[in-house]
Amino acid sequence: MIGWSEDKKAFVIGDHTIDATEVITGAGSLKPMTPRGSLKDWRVAAQAMFASGFEVQAAALLASFGSILLPFITHKGRCVLSLHSTGYQQGATTAMVAASSVWGDLGDCHLPPRSPTAEKQAIVDGHGCLPLIFDDLRQTDPVAAGAFVSSYIKGEPPAVLLVASDTSLEALLTGQNQPLHILELPVQLPRIMKPDPSLQKTLQANSGHAGRAFAQASAKIGAGTLISMMERMKKEYDRALDVQKPEHHHISWLLSSIAVAARILHAMELFEFDAQRISDWLVVQARKRMGVVADQEDFLAAVCQIIDRNSDSMLIVSGPYTGMANQCRVWRKPLKDLHMRYEIAGGRLYVSNNLIRSQMALSGLKLKETVDAMLKTKVLISSQRYLTLTAGTGGPAGQVKCWEFDFINPAAKPYTKFMTKLLKGAT
Repeated sequence: MIGWSEDKKAFVIGDHTIDATEVITGAGSLKPMTPRGSLKDWRVAAQAMFASGFEVQAAALLASFGSILLPFITHKGRCVLSLHSTGYQQGATTAMVAASSVWGDLGDCHLPPRSPTAEKQAIVDGHGCLPLIFDDLRQTDPVAAGAFVSSYIKGEPPAVLLVASDTSLEALLTGQNQPLHILELPVQLPRIMKPDPSLQKTLQANSGHAGRAFAQASAKIGAGTLISMMERMKKEYDRALDVQKPEHHHISWLLSSIAVAARILHAMELFEFDAQRISDWLVVQARKRMGVVADQEDFLAAVCQIIDRNSDSMLIVSGPYTGMANQCRVWRKPLKDLHMRYEIAGGRLYVSNNLIRSQMALSGLKLKETVDAMLKTKVLISSQRYLTLTAGTGGPAGQVKCWEFDFINPAAKPYTKFMTKLLKGAT
């Protein structure tokens, strides 16, 4: 047995029974799902999944934790998170390894793509509410893969299936006229980022501990509170996603499990990460996949996410340049190549056109409609401003084409909370 006890007070995995106060080990030792290494080493490696630009990897990791929260819902059926990679070394494999290492080795949570449907179903039945990994759809018959996923969604108990492939599961199911009870995310790292192969080795060598710690933390919270947390988040995501179709409730529940998992992990102090940033990114992606018509706030949120992800390239100075050399006091130097300038006095942010256009392409944003929507919010003042990003600091000269933003505009406030941390101590 794997999963929650009937009264939802204890979680069983392998030969461990975990409740709010203790972990009871059975007489036998079950090789599958046996923890390896240490939680400390796993935690250091897994923290990398929460870096800016790794939102997909963070979502997969949080969904792995959140899978065991799905039994605390009233909705029937399972959830599917599909990672569609359009190239080599984009981080999809790293995401799958990280997600599986929460509970055990990759092999413990893996559905062999070429195995018969009956064999896959036996693995599903044996894993209860734990997440499962189904990757490389090219190796399986498309019709059989579509039928299996559709069958999985209708099963019990609720859980998460994580799919990673350069074949779009969304396109596969659409071609078979299957309802899209899935959330598919594009996997494409910025060119300056590449997955670190050593991360995968460290995660697998120290697997299984985090899931057990999370299960115990969840047991301490109690079933009643978990149900309330899940229901409350479901209502919030229903509003954010404008849920209309029955199949979209699966997406809303998936995001709810991710959000509640993030809150529990924050309370556990297992990681340091910005849960709101990940949630905002997921909402934008989900709305796009669900065909929700984007409004001005959607574009504003998406562009601010781009700025947040690249904040290490931001120079923060005291105010605007008025022609005097070295007049702008530097509050924060960029940690990477300079692409942005923020002026505290006046709240102006300048972002190089090259950076924002390349990042927009990764986010699936179209240039003209993004500029038009942003200009209407009056947060974007111009997309055609030329200036020297180091002006007034004594840094290298040279004008670049920039987008100029008014970050003290009240319309920007809900999406620019990340600036509070960057500006800490600056007056």
